[in-house]
Amino acid sequence: MMSREEVINIIRECLRDVADVKEFSEEMSLIGSNSELDSIDFVTLMVFIEKALHKKNITVELVSERAMSQHRSPFRNVRSLADFIMEMI
Repeated sequence: MMSREEVINIIRECLRDVADVKEFSEEMSLIGSNSELDSIDFVTLMVFIEKALHKKNITVELVSERAMSQHRSPFRNVRSLADFIMEMI
């Protein structure tokens, strides 16, 4: 099983590959007006994270009905995304 720290590291590396992220923190917004990502960056980030997890033999579908139907979006920030991934693996 993958640790939460490993999940955070994957998100961090994928963010660096997708966008010119100035500062990384678990509170970093992934969607909304405070996000450094535009919509294409966000979609690309989700694909990169899924591929990085798949390389570690973990298959997840981040943008799914389950994710979209949650009362609070798992894509709010890095922390909520990491928590969502940990729930799935």
